[in-house]
Amino acid sequence: MSGIKLIAAERQRQIEKEGWSPEHDDQHANFELTRAAVFYACYAIPEDEGSFITQYKPPFRWWPWEWRWFKQKDEVSNLVRAGALIAAEIDRLERSTASNKVLQPSKSVPHLTKRAGDSPLAYCSHGCAPNECSSPGCVNEYKSASV
Repeated sequence: MSGIKLIAAERQRQIEKEGWSPEHDDQHANFELTRAAVFYACYAIPEDEGSFITQYKPPFRWWPWEWRWFKQKDEVSNLVRAGALIAAEIDRLERSTASNKVLQPSKSVPHLTKRAGDSPLAYCSHGCAPNECSSPGCVNEYKSASV
Protein backbone atom coordinates (compact mmCIF):
# COMPACT_ATOMS: atom_id res chain seq x y z
CA MET A 1 0.00 0.00 0.00
CA SER A 2 1.30 3.49 -0.79
CA GLY A 3 2.28 5.98 1.89
CA ILE A 4 -0.65 8.27 1.16
CA LYS A 5 -3.09 5.34 1.46
CA LEU A 6 -1.51 4.22 4.72
CA ILE A 7 -1.81 7.76 6.12
CA ALA A 8 -5.44 8.09 4.96
CA ALA A 9 -6.30 4.73 6.52
CA GLU A 10 -4.63 5.73 9.81
CA ARG A 11 -6.49 9.04 9.89
CA GLN A 12 -9.76 7.20 9.30
CA ARG A 13 -8.88 4.78 12.09
CA GLN A 14 -8.15 7.69 14.44
CA ILE A 15 -11.58 9.14 13.71
CA GLU A 16 -13.58 5.90 13.84
CA LYS A 17 -11.77 3.88 16.52
CA GLU A 18 -10.23 6.57 18.73
CA GLY A 19 -13.02 9.15 18.35
CA TRP A 20 -10.69 11.98 17.29
CA SER A 21 -13.37 13.91 15.42
CA PRO A 22 -12.89 17.31 13.77
CA GLU A 23 -14.63 18.87 16.78
CA HIS A 24 -12.17 17.15 19.09
CA ASP A 25 -9.21 18.24 16.96
CA ASP A 26 -10.44 21.86 17.03
CA GLN A 27 -9.80 21.89 20.77
CA HIS A 28 -6.06 21.46 20.13
CA ALA A 29 -5.38 25.08 19.18
CA ASN A 30 -1.89 25.06 20.73
CA PHE A 31 -0.57 23.02 17.80
CA GLU A 32 -0.57 19.82 19.83
CA LEU A 33 -1.27 17.81 16.66
CA THR A 34 1.80 19.30 14.99
CA ARG A 35 3.97 18.65 18.05
CA ALA A 36 2.81 15.03 18.20
CA ALA A 37 3.47 14.59 14.47
CA VAL A 38 7.00 15.96 14.83
CA PHE A 39 7.58 13.64 17.77
CA TYR A 40 6.48 10.55 15.81
CA ALA A 41 8.53 11.61 12.76
CA CYS A 42 11.68 12.09 14.85
CA TYR A 43 11.24 8.71 16.49
CA ALA A 44 10.91 7.06 13.08
CA ILE A 45 14.62 7.65 12.50
CA PRO A 46 16.70 4.71 13.74
CA GLU A 47 19.02 5.50 16.58
CA ASP A 48 22.72 5.13 15.94
CA GLU A 49 25.18 6.11 18.58
CA GLY A 50 26.46 9.58 17.77
CA SER A 51 23.95 10.24 15.00
CA PHE A 52 22.37 13.66 14.62
CA ILE A 53 18.85 12.51 15.48
CA THR A 54 19.98 10.60 18.57
CA GLN A 55 21.52 13.81 19.87
CA TYR A 56 18.65 16.11 18.91
CA LYS A 57 15.41 14.18 19.38
CA PRO A 58 12.81 16.32 21.07
CA PRO A 59 12.75 16.03 24.86
CA PHE A 60 9.95 13.90 26.25
CA ARG A 61 8.34 16.97 27.82
CA TRP A 62 7.51 18.23 24.29
CA TRP A 63 4.98 15.42 23.87
CA PRO A 64 1.69 17.33 24.13
CA TRP A 65 -0.43 14.76 25.99
CA GLU A 66 -0.20 12.14 28.66
CA TRP A 67 2.71 9.84 27.98
CA ARG A 68 0.48 6.76 27.64
CA TRP A 69 -0.75 8.18 24.31
CA PHE A 70 2.71 7.95 22.71
CA LYS A 71 2.63 4.56 20.99
CA GLN A 72 5.97 4.25 19.28
CA LYS A 73 6.33 1.34 16.87
CA ASP A 74 8.47 0.68 13.81
CA GLU A 75 9.70 3.39 11.44
CA VAL A 76 6.84 3.07 8.93
CA SER A 77 4.14 3.06 11.61
CA ASN A 78 5.66 6.13 13.26
CA LEU A 79 5.74 7.98 9.92
CA VAL A 80 2.17 6.96 9.13
CA ARG A 81 1.01 8.32 12.50
CA ALA A 82 2.98 11.51 11.91
CA GLY A 83 1.35 11.91 8.49
CA ALA A 84 -2.15 11.33 9.89
CA LEU A 85 -1.54 13.90 12.63
CA ILE A 86 -0.28 16.41 10.06
CA ALA A 87 -3.41 15.80 7.97
CA ALA A 88 -5.57 16.38 11.06
CA GLU A 89 -3.72 19.62 11.83
CA ILE A 90 -4.08 20.86 8.23
CA ASP A 91 -7.81 20.10 8.38
CA ARG A 92 -8.08 21.98 11.69
CA LEU A 93 -6.32 25.01 10.26
CA GLU A 94 -8.43 24.89 7.09
CA ARG A 95 -11.64 24.80 9.15
CA SER A 96 -10.39 27.76 11.12
CA THR A 97 -9.67 29.73 7.92
CA ALA A 98 -12.94 28.70 6.25
CA SER A 99 -15.00 29.89 9.20
CA ASN A 100 -13.11 33.21 9.26
CA LYS A 101 -12.16 32.69 12.85
CA VAL A 102 -8.85 32.04 14.43
CA LEU A 103 -8.91 29.19 16.89
CA GLN A 104 -7.43 30.67 20.02
CA PRO A 105 -4.90 28.70 22.01
CA SER A 106 -6.37 27.28 25.16
CA LYS A 107 -5.47 28.83 28.48
CA SER A 108 -4.93 25.47 30.12
CA VAL A 109 -1.50 24.06 30.83
CA PRO A 110 -0.69 21.04 28.65
CA HIS A 111 -0.53 17.64 30.31
CA LEU A 112 2.94 17.36 31.77
CA THR A 113 3.51 14.00 33.33
CA LYS A 114 6.65 12.91 35.12
CA ARG A 115 8.27 10.11 33.20
CA ALA A 116 11.08 7.71 33.97
CA GLY A 117 14.32 9.62 33.78
CA ASP A 118 12.73 13.05 34.25
CA SER A 119 14.20 15.22 36.94
CA PRO A 120 11.75 16.77 39.41
CA LEU A 121 11.82 20.10 37.58
CA ALA A 122 8.88 22.36 37.06
CA TYR A 123 7.64 23.18 33.59
CA CYS A 124 6.01 26.35 32.31
CA SER A 125 2.74 26.41 30.39
CA HIS A 126 4.72 26.03 27.15
CA GLY A 127 6.36 22.81 28.36
CA CYS A 128 9.75 24.42 28.99
CA ALA A 129 11.92 23.72 31.98
CA PRO A 130 12.91 26.68 34.17
CA ASN A 131 15.30 29.09 32.48
CA GLU A 132 14.70 27.50 29.06
CA CYS A 133 11.65 29.48 27.96
CA SER A 134 12.05 32.73 26.08
CA SER A 135 8.33 33.39 25.58
CA PRO A 136 7.14 36.75 26.92
CA GLY A 137 5.19 36.41 30.14
CA CYS A 138 6.42 32.90 30.75
CA VAL A 139 8.35 33.75 33.92
CA ASN A 140 6.70 32.43 37.09
CA GLU A 141 4.18 30.33 35.16
CA TYR A 142 5.71 27.08 36.33
CA LYS A 143 3.67 24.01 37.17
CA SER A 144 5.30 21.12 38.96
CA ALA A 145 5.49 17.90 37.05
CA SER A 146 3.34 15.24 38.67
CA VAL A 147 3.57 11.48 38.74
